[in-house]
Amino acid sequence: MGDEGTSIAPSPSSLRQSPVLLDPQISQALIITDIDLDTDHDEHEHEHNHGHDEPTPGPGLGLGQLALLNESNGTKFQSFGNASRSSHKKNDREVPTAKRSRIELTLFSVLHSMVAGNEVPPSLAYPLTIFEDMQLLYFCWHPGHSLPGMPSWIHYIWNPLTLRPGNFYAFLAIFSAAWLVVSTLVGTICFCGFSFSRGKFKYVWPLILLRSGTLLAVGILNIPITEIFLVPLDCDNGALSMYPQVACYTSVQHLVPFILSIIGLVLFIPYTIVMALVYVDGNPKSANNPLTRAHGRTDLLYVVVKLVVVFVWEFPVPPANKLVILVVFMLFLTKETIQKQPFHDVTLQSIRSGIFVAAVVSSFISLLSEVLGASSLDSLGPFITLVVSLPFSFALGFFLNRWVINTVTRRIYMRFQAQIKDMRTKTGMLSFAGVERNGPRLSRRVSIVENQISHVLDDIGTNIMSLTSEKTVKEPPVFRSPHEVEIACRFVRNTENPNALILMREIFEAAFLQYPKDGFVHITAALYLLAFSSETTMLLHPSETNAEKAETLLCKLASMRNAFDVRFLSFVCEKLIEQTLKVGGGVIKNVVCSYVEVLSQENYAKTYHIASLSELKAFWTSVRRGSTTKDYLDYPNYLPFIADATSKAKENYHRLTTRFPKSKNTLRLFAQFTGTVLADAEECRRLLASAEELEELEQGSDFDLTKEHPRHLLKQVSLEKNASLARMKGFSEENHDEGPPNSVDERKLSRRTFSDAEAPVVSRKAASSHGGSSQTSESREVRRQRIMRNEFIKRLVNIPLTFSRRLKILAGVCVIVATCAIGYTTSVFSSVAVDVNSFLTTTEIGRMAVASIQAARLMSYFGSKGDNTSYQYWKKQADSANTFTATVSLPYLIDRSSLQTGMVDVVTYDKITKDALSTQPYSKSMNQYQAIPKKALDDILLQIDEQLELLVQDGVEGKAGSSTIQDGARGGHRITESLNVIASLFLIGACACAILLPLIYRLPTNTTYVSLVNYTGGRKYMVRMVRTLGYEVLINDNTTWLAGRPEMHMRYYIDKMEALHLNSMTGHGEREIPPTSSIEIIRPILAEPGCNTDCDPNVKHYNGTIGWTFDEAVAPVDQMINDYIRAAREFLIINALQGSQNFVDDRMRFMEEIQVDIVAALLKVDELVLNVFLPQGNNNAMSASIALFVLTVISITGLYTFNFRGLIERRVQQMEIVVCLLHMVPQAALNASPKLTRLIQTGGATLGEDE
Repeated sequence: MGDEGTSIAPSPSSLRQSPVLLDPQISQALIITDIDLDTDHDEHEHEHNHGHDEPTPGPGLGLGQLALLNESNGTKFQSFGNASRSSHKKNDREVPTAKRSRIELTLFSVLHSMVAGNEVPPSLAYPLTIFEDMQLLYFCWHPGHSLPGMPSWIHYIWNPLTLRPGNFYAFLAIFSAAWLVVSTLVGTICFCGFSFSRGKFKYVWPLILLRSGTLLAVGILNIPITEIFLVPLDCDNGALSMYPQVACYTSVQHLVPFILSIIGLVLFIPYTIVMALVYVDGNPKSANNPLTRAHGRTDLLYVVVKLVVVFVWEFPVPPANKLVILVVFMLFLTKETIQKQPFHDVTLQSIRSGIFVAAVVSSFISLLSEVLGASSLDSLGPFITLVVSLPFSFALGFFLNRWVINTVTRRIYMRFQAQIKDMRTKTGMLSFAGVERNGPRLSRRVSIVENQISHVLDDIGTNIMSLTSEKTVKEPPVFRSPHEVEIACRFVRNTENPNALILMREIFEAAFLQYPKDGFVHITAALYLLAFSSETTMLLHPSETNAEKAETLLCKLASMRNAFDVRFLSFVCEKLIEQTLKVGGGVIKNVVCSYVEVLSQENYAKTYHIASLSELKAFWTSVRRGSTTKDYLDYPNYLPFIADATSKAKENYHRLTTRFPKSKNTLRLFAQFTGTVLADAEECRRLLASAEELEELEQGSDFDLTKEHPRHLLKQVSLEKNASLARMKGFSEENHDEGPPNSVDERKLSRRTFSDAEAPVVSRKAASSHGGSSQTSESREVRRQRIMRNEFIKRLVNIPLTFSRRLKILAGVCVIVATCAIGYTTSVFSSVAVDVNSFLTTTEIGRMAVASIQAARLMSYFGSKGDNTSYQYWKKQADSANTFTATVSLPYLIDRSSLQTGMVDVVTYDKITKDALSTQPYSKSMNQYQAIPKKALDDILLQIDEQLELLVQDGVEGKAGSSTIQDGARGGHRITESLNVIASLFLIGACACAILLPLIYRLPTNTTYVSLVNYTGGRKYMVRMVRTLGYEVLINDNTTWLAGRPEMHMRYYIDKMEALHLNSMTGHGEREIPPTSSIEIIRPILAEPGCNTDCDPNVKHYNGTIGWTFDEAVAPVDQMINDYIRAAREFLIINALQGSQNFVDDRMRFMEEIQVDIVAALLKVDELVLNVFLPQGNNNAMSASIALFVLTVISITGLYTFNFRGLIERRVQQMEIVVCLLHMVPQAALNASPKLTRLIQTGGATLGEDE
């Protein structure tokens, strides 16, 4: 930046404004001249903070003078903020909005509604972010990167959402889902924008849909949706690359997805880019949202990198070029992420940095493997290196991130500390806000004594060497980039020390001096100041609040040219200020994006308020009408409906009071709700006191806060300091049954009376240590009641919370079971591959054993006959067989082993589970309701009816006095809930077990085809055996065989070989098997002409005399086996019992030639079936198992998050409602039931004593 080196040193003009720094005698003796002053500055650089025209205190000022100076500054600032400046500031506040176009204003309104109050819980934020970042490893671990030994499915572990079905029509279903997501998001944001532009917005659900959809579209769905839209665009040789059966541009099934893909990308890419930049919660004070960020600029870069990588990977680009692009982009993204530290949450930021570094290292290893040609080495080294480097690179990135942020903040604080010391020493300024930046940039001062002016040049000449060699060392800037300003102020998120806020303010003031025109620095300061809006952190002007300074910054930003994200954040800050203009229920009509949600929530709150009162009325009516001692068993059926309506009403009231804390009507409605429904008199009194205090403050003001003084609206109301302003109507015992009024007037809503025990609490001071109590403190009895109530709630809530812990353990067990299942599946398929190779080895062992025996037999025979040529030929055959036995057979037989794997099922069920799913805990306390007098129940029902009447008169739709739930449906709700839990547990178990289904499905197929190959492959053995016995027929050695035995055995094996061959071709015979020709992959070898070995005439010795011709050599294997059987029978007929020793017999020579091709072809069949056909199906089954494993993990996570956790929350709410119902009973009725009184007073300790 051009302003990084700007010094914060004081200027001469600031010194002239501070005469106290110069002694009068010295000022007369010296002539001070300014030489070469650069005074050409932008007009905005002449703007100062309030009080720059005031005298600057110097070291000579005493404490009294400093106090007087500060007091005078503060007094002047107060007048600056009063009515004399109201019209001027009002015009300033209108400047930012006036410069925005209607489209920009509407867009910002929608975006602000999406961002405001959108807190993602840590349980969801961490998994979403980690899964999103892990998708980058999908590209680094792709099996196309020349990494031998890498499984073809391993990259789907990092991004299972990229799995694509093999059927094009199944892909169209996924394509439709992606298009539906994009069209829904774009349509919803257009609907919201249109509604905001017209000033009408009735529902909140479109905003909720936009929030959730945008979070997923920018995050975990960004890569999958983009890849889906690119599939119809990737054509190769006139067909889709992924689905070759679909012709490009010539069929409707391609043209429609093609057009929709282009439209989808045109809509989706700009949407995600814009949302990545501005869909950011920049509130630094948000402690419950780990996704809060300082800016969205790194997220914008992240989305661009993902889009570029996806486009490069989807289209035909050489692997090395892909990896080069990936390495370069990932290095830049990692550097920007670690340097700018966008996340406020250090842990989440460190995890992201760790995954990015892991992706960089993995992509670099893949690139080296590709460049060095690791595929030709056939080594597992690159893949093992890739796997081993993953955890180490993640740890490197994780700790590197923490080291960088610690180093940066330490450097900033040390330099800032030095700047403070330098400023205080040279100028004596109290704050950096008093330092002028627009002073001379090059000020050269010469101090000359008047009576020695003639010696000045002589002194200069004398010191010319030192003057010309002197160099001024410029102090390094405090910040190296604007983003470091925000990083240096994050400490205020974790501390409550008031001095920390002052330090934050001074850091920003120093940053304004270094970056006077940087919009990001100014808007960051505004966000931090508004996060602590009511605090006063200005040292020069102690009465100026942070909110007032933030408003000044917004006015300055309005006159600057800012980036898009800065303009949006400015809009957000303006709305934070404008929201406070809703005082006493007032409405700002032009703040649509802020007020519309509040209107909807207020309507919802009133609706659920009525629903909760109606459910309470139904419950107490049931208690009132009870006639038998077993009626209490039906009472728990009302709890789910009471708890549901009450929790929704309470949630909406909390949102209203959080967003609009100065709405008197909302506070009074909430007070009535807490007093009647929640039976919390203390909270009711506090809310009513707040409403009354706001009303009296408004009536006591001399001017209209809403119209004239927006600055002072940001000061929070202190209940502790102003609680005495709250006025509550007095209590009389004769009027204890008085209910709420029947009018909706806001004042009448607060006129509820209380008993002596419900006296207003107007102070938090402790009670007297002598046992007495004052009018401004809580009595010991009230505190004891509060403690017992909390203890009662804690005792009941412990049951569902314990059950929640058990569910977490069960979910962990299910994940372990699923992991064992996928591990077992992987092991089995791996062992199948090993067993297939072993099978090929064992079958070859048997065949080579026959060959070895035959070679030894004929070698000895021809050796004894003196036929050296034949002897050498069979000796070579024997050596070949012996070599195979020594190098393959024996090691295999020695090292043969087996793998055994088992699984353990874990089932958790105990008393806690039973209690959490039953009504017994409720019944233990609710059976006491039957002892309540009818008069007390009538009083409760009367109070409920009066409130229902009041709310209905307020215009809220609903049927007061009657519940919409039938009694029969209440009991069925409990059964439905239990069935839901059982179904969820069954679904989790089914998903975990389903992981083994592909394995179970494929194992019989593997067994069938291995048996088929084993059975039909016996023809190789038969061919060799018939040939060997043919030689024994020719030899006719009576010392070895009985007469006719060789012929008998040869005829037996010829018949057996013929029967086996017919069985293999037809599938019928000794075994019912699939015909070998039914397997597509081996049909060309068995039934179609082709050369199975080298058919070159120079290699094969064709001889038409014996029948060995080229046509015979290229004939189908099935025909060759038939010809072999025919020749063997003819040979046996001619040579049987002859002992002719005619080793050049034409039939024998034909059998000798053709058996080589038959054996080679049958071996090729074995290879294709066992190493190609079966592995393809096994890989598909393995992919299905992985998909089911991912589905299982997602199901467990989703069911726990959206089902079980909701069940636990409902149970907790119902337990709390039980306690609230007990406290709704009047004290007189409690006194009539000693058992119920004891239950409340002991905090539920007596629960279950009757058992």
